[in-house]
Parts: sequence; structure tokens; C-alpha cells
Amino acid sequence: MSSQSVDQAEVVAPPPLIYATGLLLGLWVHSRIPLSLLPAKLRKPVGFSLLGLGILALPGPDN
Repeated sequence: MSSQSVDQAEVVAPPPLIYATGLLLGLWVHSRIPLSLLPAKLRKPVGFSLLGLGILALPGPDN
């Protein structure tokens, strides 16, 4: 008899399903209790600034 161990992640569900569950739960809560954390004038500038910072934080290509 040959005993081989298989290296597997022991997760409850596949990661996309876990992500989608959290996203849908958040959208459902927001539909019940809408909260606005920023005034309307600041939403786009803050959002684009955070997006730009996220892009700048990406690692560059390996040379």
C-alpha cells in the first residue's frame, strides 16, 4: 500500500463564492440601511485618489 498525502487548502467554499457572499450581504444591508460616509462633493475625488494610490502600490515588473 502506498500512502500519498495531498496538499489541499481546507476551505469551506471556493474563494469567489466567499467573496460574492460578503459582497451580496453588504449590498443587502446597504439597501436596508443606506449610510453616506462622505458628502456628495467629496465622493468622486476621494474615490479616484484611492484608486490612483492603489495603482501606484502595485508591484512593478520584475527585470
